[in-house]
Formats: sequence, structure tokens, C-alpha cells
Amino acid sequence: MKLIQQHSQRFEQVAKTLSLKSNFIAGWRSVCQSIAANQEPQVWQRRDRDGNFGWYAYDPISQRSLHYATEDEVRLWLDQLPYYNDGYYNDGGRR
Repeated sequence: MKLIQQHSQRFEQVAKTLSLKSNFIAGWRSVCQSIAANQEPQVWQRRDRDGNFGWYAYDPISQRSLHYATEDEVRLWLDQLPYYNDGYYNDGGRR
């Protein structure tokens, strides 16, 4: 009977260790995905006081930004980022 209790306790210890490892791996994966997502250039559109729209962009890697640009200017700006079209992003830089 004592042997069964010892094996049962050992089994519980192993199960807890595996659970902790699994939780750590899942948490680490989430952190990595979050960091990767925050490295992509961000592009958005805003309206000024007069009701005109302008495009804005920010690249967190180079910390460069573009303010009140046309759509074509944003496309050109993105194309000029050295890593944007070189496969740095999973889809080759097209978002």
C-alpha cells in the first residue's frame, strides 16, 4: 500500500511539473507573438480639422514616421523600408 502511495505522489509531482512547463511554454509563445506583432509598420488614416483625410505611418524598428501623407506616399515609404519587402514579415511585406 505504501508503494502505491509513493508512486501516486510521484505521479502528482510529475503532472504538476509538466503542467508548469506547459503553462510556461504557452505564456512564452504568447509573449513572442506579441513582440513580433508590435514590430510591423503601422498605417492609419485621420481627419484634420477641415475634414480632410491624411495617412500616417510608423515603423517601430527604425522609429521613423510619416505624417499627413497621400496613399501613394505611404506605399513609397513602405517600399523604401530596407526589410519590408525582403521577407522580414511573414507575407513579404504586403498587408
